[in-house]
Amino acid sequence: MSKNIQEIFYPNYNKRVQKIRDNDRKFAHYTSAEVAVSILKNKSVWLRNASVMNDFNEIEHGLNCLLKVLDSDTVGKQFANLVNEIHPTAFNSIMIRYAMPTDLHDTYLTCLSEHGPNGGAISEDKLGRLSMWRAYGGNTNVAMVFDREKVLNDHSTATTLSPVLYADAFMFRREFMEVMESIAENIELLKGNKDLSLAYLFGALDAAVLSTKHPGFEEEQEWRVIHRPTPYNKLPCMVASVGGVPQKVYLLNLDGANSALNLNDILDHIIVGPTAFPDVISDALIQVMTSEHYHNPQLRVKVSEIPLRR
Repeated sequence: MSKNIQEIFYPNYNKRVQKIRDNDRKFAHYTSAEVAVSILKNKSVWLRNASVMNDFNEIEHGLNCLLKVLDSDTVGKQFANLVNEIHPTAFNSIMIRYAMPTDLHDTYLTCLSEHGPNGGAISEDKLGRLSMWRAYGGNTNVAMVFDREKVLNDHSTATTLSPVLYADAFMFRREFMEVMESIAENIELLKGNKDLSLAYLFGALDAAVLSTKHPGFEEEQEWRVIHRPTPYNKLPCMVASVGGVPQKVYLLNLDGANSALNLNDILDHIIVGPTAFPDVISDALIQVMTSEHYHNPQLRVKVSEIPLRR
């Protein structure tokens, strides 16, 4: 039952999952070689607050897109009538929540990018994506490439995997109306499961705010791993200094102990990006993987041959 209700509220997620499966794509995390070594050694990924990442303005962008739709005399009113069929105070609760959504800024995330072979450049699986090399990881960048199905099939309740919607206000409105259509088609099912339906409704609206970016960034083909800590559902936390800024980070453990995700299993390969020291970095990654008992490290570390000048 809950799976059916989930599909009603997340049509964009369903489309994107089908698309990457049809195109046989993986996920890649572009980062620095230093961070990659840390991930390999500790078998965990840091989820950082959106306010100290490149993604802070995008949260404001997503919120503005949502508020414009909710305030609309046409779509907003239609949406109000629709969700109030599920619960008579639903729309009022939505307007109160998103008028001052301070908790959205207590959001921690890391980013993945869809990764070749189909749907991107033919050579992407070997070389990585040029625009991502330019944007992420500095002068010693690497791409950690992950198995698609193992990432998609993770059922952790502490994190949400959300595809980014690249949209301006008009495009957002179009996607929003698709969700409305899905709700309308299944309204009787939702009315019969009020509490669960409202939980998925607010979750979908939060995901829309947190995962909408300007269409100019579409070539990133990003997905976000999102953590919203609560007293009852939060990942391990520590304070770390990043770029001289002390900050809380949450740890997404990939040791297989408390999650279906085990880094040794989900890591497909690593690409060393355009750098002055590709062989040195490659050797270091292989050594770390060997010391930490990863399978076939020699075969899982590759060097991109893109001649990017720094």
